[in-house]
Order: sequence, then C-alpha cells, then structure tokens
Amino acid sequence: MPSWFGRTRVEAVPDDGWAMLSASLSTRRTADEQLSDLLANLARHAGVGIIHLYFPAADDSRFVFVRRAGPGFEAANERPAPTLLSGDGSELPSSPKPSEEIAPGMDGGVETSLHLPPMQLLRGEVMHGEAVFRRMSRLLSWELRNDAGSVAVIELGPVLDDQSLERLREALAAWSSSLSFLIDRLHHDAERESLVLRLQANVEVRERVVKAVVDPLAFMQLLTQLAVVSTGSQGGFVAAPGADGTLGLVAEHGLPEQFRRELDQQLPNDLFEVDTELGIVLVRDNDFLTRTLVTSLLAVPLVEEGIWEGTVALVEFGRETEPNLYSLGVLQVLAEQLGLTLRTRREYTQFSHRYYDSLKSLAQALDASGRQGLDHHAWVTDMAVALGQAYGAAEPVIERTRMAAEIHDIGMCAIAVDNELLSEREHPALGAALLEMLPGSLDVARAVRAQHEWFNGWGFPDGLKREEIPLEGQLLAMAEFAADLRSNDPSLPPFSERFRQAIQERSGTQFDPELVRVAMSIDPAALEFQRLEIERG
Repeated sequence: MPSWFGRTRVEAVPDDGWAMLSASLSTRRTADEQLSDLLANLARHAGVGIIHLYFPAADDSRFVFVRRAGPGFEAANERPAPTLLSGDGSELPSSPKPSEEIAPGMDGGVETSLHLPPMQLLRGEVMHGEAVFRRMSRLLSWELRNDAGSVAVIELGPVLDDQSLERLREALAAWSSSLSFLIDRLHHDAERESLVLRLQANVEVRERVVKAVVDPLAFMQLLTQLAVVSTGSQGGFVAAPGADGTLGLVAEHGLPEQFRRELDQQLPNDLFEVDTELGIVLVRDNDFLTRTLVTSLLAVPLVEEGIWEGTVALVEFGRETEPNLYSLGVLQVLAEQLGLTLRTRREYTQFSHRYYDSLKSLAQALDASGRQGLDHHAWVTDMAVALGQAYGAAEPVIERTRMAAEIHDIGMCAIAVDNELLSEREHPALGAALLEMLPGSLDVARAVRAQHEWFNGWGFPDGLKREEIPLEGQLLAMAEFAADLRSNDPSLPPFSERFRQAIQERSGTQFDPELVRVAMSIDPAALEFQRLEIERG
C-alpha cells in the first residue's frame, strides 16, 4: 500500500487541482457558501455523488461531522449531475437526491439509503486512503493535512469497485495540497464570519435594550413585539393620544401595510370606545374590520392612576382564531408597563418641549447681542423652510429643518464670545450635543451639526460630503450662508441677485448642484422678503 500522506505533502507549491478547485469560488459569497461550492465542485470533478466533511474537534482527539455535500445536495445551484464511474469505466446513471446515498445493490446496480453519516470519528478510526462502509455505501476516507496538522477528513463515494477506488485515490493525491489549503482557509474564514455575525447580533440586541431603557417609544415597541411573539398573534399595536389629544399609532409589530394605513386614518375618528372601569375596548366601526380583513382583535385599555393613556391590541388577519385567556393575560401583564411608559412618555414629551423652548430662548438671547442681527434665527428659519418647500422635501424633513434652524447657533453660548474663530468652528458640535441627549431629536441634532459642511467635503466639523450630509443640514447651511449676504447698504444690488450669483459660484463645491438649481428657480420677488432690516452691535 503506498504512503498517501507522502504523496500529498507538496509544500507551498499549488498542485494540479488548484485552478480547477478555486474556479468555483467567488468573494461575493460568504466563506460558508464558498465551502459548499468547493465541495460541490470537488464532487463533480471526482465523479462522486456524496462527500462527508469532518473538522477536527478542539481537543484534536476526534473529527466532528459538519456537512454533507455533492451535486445531489446542491439542487438549488443547478449544477450538472456528476459522472459516476463503474469498474469498467462506463458511466453510472443518476445523481443522489438530498439526504440519500447511492450504494451498490446486491445485483451490482445502485440503490438509495436514507441516513446520516457518523456524527464524529475518533482519530484512531480514521482510515486514510482506505475504503469505509457507511450502511450500504462504500466511500473513500481521506485525511487532509498541512504543516500545522489535520485540516479535515473527507469521505467520498460511492465507489463500486477497486479500480474506481484507485482512480479516486490518485485524483485526491494530486489535489490534496490545494484542497487542504482551500478548506483550511474557508473553514477559518467561516468561523470568523460567524463570530462577527454573533458579535453584531449581540451588539444590536444590547443597543436595542439600552435604547428601550432610555427611549419610551423604543421600550413600547419592544413590549409590543413581545406581546405578538409570545401569544403567537399575527400583529399588534399600541395607540395613544398625542399632544393635541388625537389618537395615533405609537408602536406596532407585524401589521400589514393596508391595515396600518387604514388604522392611521381611523384612529383619530374615535375608532375605539373605551370603558376604563370595566377594562374593555370596543371597535365602533365594524366596516373597518371587514375592509382590513381582521378576523380577531383583542384590545385592552392602558390606564395609569385612573387616567386612560392608550390602548394595546392583538390582531389576526384571515385566521379564524378566538381570543384566549392566555393572550388576554399577556396583554394585561404588559398593559401595566405600557400604561406607565405612556405616562412617562407624555411627561417626558412635556419636558422635551420645555427644554427645546429653553434652547430657543438662548438663541433669542444670542440674537439680542446684535452680533448677527436681532432676528437672525427667525430669518434663517424662514429661509431654510422656504428652500425645503421649493425642494419638495417631505413634511417631517421640513419640520426637523425648522427646529434645527430655530436654535442652530446655541453652541456659541458655550464658547467665550471674544474668540470668534473658535466659536465658528466649534459651535455646531456643541449645539448638537445639547440636543443629542433627547430621544427623538437625533435628526435635528445632526442638522445642527452639519450646518457648516460643504458638498465637496471641505466643511466642518466632520468633513462630510455629498449624500453624507443630511438634507436638513444642507438646507440649513444654505440658509445660514444667505444670512451673511443680508445688508442695509442701499448701494448694493438686491438680495435676490446677490444670493443667486453667490450660490451659482459655489455650486458643486459648497452646495449640492441640485439644491442650487432649486434655489435658482425661486421667484426673485419671493426672495426679496428676506431683505429684512437688521441692527448690528
């Protein structure tokens, strides 16, 4: 018997199988997917229907089964069927189906055997270069090694006679160096990818939990998802009155788009009738349930200290399922937390409004110093909103732009006013920091921070460019630039003329050309209202 290990130890020189085996690999796929591709490619070129792959265990005392591969197990990839060789060199028909092995039958033909291979092989049981029997299948066992030791054990077959076995040995001996390298590399890459995915999942879960602790909306979203998943419902939602008393959706999970749209429209129209004393919620509009294909809706009022804070509901669509006591119990348990969270959210919203009003007062006090004009923040706000409307920005974007513009220079209050250069460069980041502590204000904070960024990346404080700059920040940046063009000097051309000329000169450098195009389309007469009287200290 030849020493097959001696024939496989080709050091640092690609063997004859390198090009053939590596041809199936693509860096666009994950390492695990590439490993499957490699094994399928090996099976095709080796003319076998089955490959068992084992990796060394951590203690190196055994090999652990990790996957079964072959053309029959890669149906989704639509690869051609393998060529199975009999002893006389003629082809044998068919490919094995998933979870089947081809085995020699009593009459010399083939038959399928549904079973899994051994889940582990003790190191002493590995018969390198020898035939092994798995139920009725005869496979070739082959240990792949490199300088560090064992890489893997593969079992290939079925082999129907000694001549086929010898040809398979010779093929593996020729390919072993490349095969060992590729499998070892993909194995370790797959482990790293798996580790990264686990770490990312852990980070996402932790971020979500941490966010839920400090953000009432995130916490309610988490509780709503918990209610849906734990009861096996198809969807769920929490509705609560807003600052104006109008009922609206504040959290949801699993709701179809049609139902969500209808719900948004119907909630303000007293969709529910709530009895806080009896703890029941009734739907006033049965047509709403019919239109949205609702077959079951179980709702519980959220009451905190005798005050109705909102409603939580579980919904079924097209599934004839009667509400049960378990689902009701889950809702009642979560209702206490949801009611408390809604009250906290209401109080926190009131605090946020007061905090934001305080920041506006600071901005107005800064304007009162006369350094930028007594109406600077109001002027920039009007201009930014006008630009956003001309641009066709969505209403939430315009609202965030308005909020950012009203307080965009508050960071200067934290800097000594006698250091103008420092104030100019540092105040966007400081102003944003005053907002970032408030949940729900991150987009407004980003706009404040981006007010001096340039389209070509030459701005500050972060050197953002192009799409990296939020639209709210771009609108604010152009409005802030326009504010510097204001003047009471009657000898200067009209504001609209100077503004249009200046932004044209800066198109593609300081400003997005598309935003410049939109600003240029604004009626010059409409821009002239921006030429307000100012006083400077």
